Amino acid sequence: MAKIIIGTAGHVDHGKTALTKALTGMDTDRLAEEKSRGISIALGFAPLLLDDLQIGIVDVPGHERFVKTMLAGVAGIDMVLLVVAADEGIMPQTEEHLDIIRLLGIDKAIIVITKIDIMEAEWREIVKEDIIGFLSDTPLKDSPIVEVSAVTGEGMEELKTEIIRLAHTIEPRSDRGQCRLPIDRTFTVSGFGTTATGTLWSGILRQGEWVEIFPTAIKARIRTLQVHGKKTDIAVAGERVAVNLAGVELTQVPRGGWLADENLLKPSYRLDIELELLPNAKELPHGARVRIYHGTKEVLARIHFLDRESLEGGETAYCQLILEEALAPLRRDRLILRSYSPMHTIGGATIIEAMAHRHRRYDEESLAALKLKAAGRPRDLALEALEKVPCFILNHKEIQKNASLTEEDTAEALELLKHNCLITELAEHNYIGTTTLKQLWQKTERALQENTKNYPLRYGLPKESLRTKIFNSMNAKTMQCLLHYWQEEGKIELREDIVVIKGYEPKPPAEITTWGALTEKTLLSAGYAPPSWNTLTEKLPTDYKNEVLNWLTQAGKAVKVADDIVMHPQMLEQAIKLVKTHLEEKGTLSLGELRDLLQSSRKYSLAILEYMDAAKITKRYNDVRIKY
Repeated sequence: MAKIIIGTAGHVDHGKTALTKALTGMDTDRLAEEKSRGISIALGFAPLLLDDLQIGIVDVPGHERFVKTMLAGVAGIDMVLLVVAADEGIMPQTEEHLDIIRLLGIDKAIIVITKIDIMEAEWREIVKEDIIGFLSDTPLKDSPIVEVSAVTGEGMEELKTEIIRLAHTIEPRSDRGQCRLPIDRTFTVSGFGTTATGTLWSGILRQGEWVEIFPTAIKARIRTLQVHGKKTDIAVAGERVAVNLAGVELTQVPRGGWLADENLLKPSYRLDIELELLPNAKELPHGARVRIYHGTKEVLARIHFLDRESLEGGETAYCQLILEEALAPLRRDRLILRSYSPMHTIGGATIIEAMAHRHRRYDEESLAALKLKAAGRPRDLALEALEKVPCFILNHKEIQKNASLTEEDTAEALELLKHNCLITELAEHNYIGTTTLKQLWQKTERALQENTKNYPLRYGLPKESLRTKIFNSMNAKTMQCLLHYWQEEGKIELREDIVVIKGYEPKPPAEITTWGALTEKTLLSAGYAPPSWNTLTEKLPTDYKNEVLNWLTQAGKAVKVADDIVMHPQMLEQAIKLVKTHLEEKGTLSLGELRDLLQSSRKYSLAILEYMDAAKITKRYNDVRIKY
């Protein structure tokens, strides 16, 4: 069943609430003051089932004093019923509501002329022609016009038919990706705790799962869900939802806040935006204080133009908003701007960057980057997400989140970027920019070559040294992913914790080569009682001994068993086999038993046992060793 949200709009007392009741049978004016004054003050909600559609109707106030509430209601709607009373026609709030609808990018609408039961047909035709003229230069110019009476029911069936027709042209909201619900109402139910309501913009809410509350950053479990007053286990994008949260106080779930996937929303005090000023708006100077509306929240901000000193009505510009209170939007979200005082709608904006850095004014590079982001092509946003992170590498899900893309757009963008050789896929669906990959390899190759030049007896660099030199923004797992890619490409070899240029072999001086061959023979013939390392290297310079030891061990000619004990690998391997066989037969091994097996001294037997403990071949149990 398709799910859509319809919002009403129009001047006060033009019959929006009566129309909603005629469609749904529900009176959305629930407050005593609304009943006594005959106008809507708070948002009203009513469900409607038509054909194969599950519709939620949001009834908004029409009075100019409640435009803030109206803005909270239209956040997230798919279609609007623009209501114009037959006895009054176009009025000031009709115009402002239309401006808001257009600035939010809502282009699906039905124009509903109400109260036709009190006006003659000739007058209604005049009103209809005025409406057509009024909409002629707007995105709603081709919207159907339906005349109705909420009192007699005339025209209501035709309106329902138009709702069904137009609703089937609306692309369903994605229930994949990030979950976001702007909170437009909170209350406490005795015995159940705190409940938040709103229109689910995207994603899925599931009973029992956890969400994060913005701005309090509190994580809460969803106790129960209701959609249109009925309990459900799952709520999907495009539904009006009441979310009952476990273990949180009402003050921790503010109206104007959000329920979202954990760690999705980040507070921001600076936004990069593309601003559109309404044609009838006054000139807006640099530094002007304005009111910003996002989701169900209002905050104050200052306008910082980047390429001009002011903006004329009808013009657009790239600029920054410096917020007085944090918002948590995502890229491509829409904002409404109203003047600080007197309050009226002056324009709208699309968010280019939600976590913006300060830009220098009149900086061509910054402006060019904003234009690229504003184009909003998924491939550009995905590539930018990769180039922006300090660690250089992101997986599929991280790119989707950082670029604020749907799963489908992310997959398509990554395939296109790979096809054009702009990114490279590593293991486990990790990606890196191809240019970045090339630059990192050049730095890595240079570091490995410098190491072989400075230390001719070394095979390569330890991974940790390489990470400190070049990959200090990466964690060990991310760097390992990159190193494995280069190994598969035949550029390097990984030898335990050492990174070696493919095919490289140290080239020691002739005297060291001769000494190494002699030492290898000495260790092999010495068996399980080799000479001390100091004895073996007594004729070598002191500062050369560690280099020689590294060379011998990395070349597989020796194994360091203890501080001053080096053995031939073949002898150590034989000792390990003897120990394993003994443990299979006896179950335990004492130091004395190993000494007898090896026909060696206690010193060497203990060193070998401790080496095997460290290698997790054996482990100590009281005074004996057992199989690890």
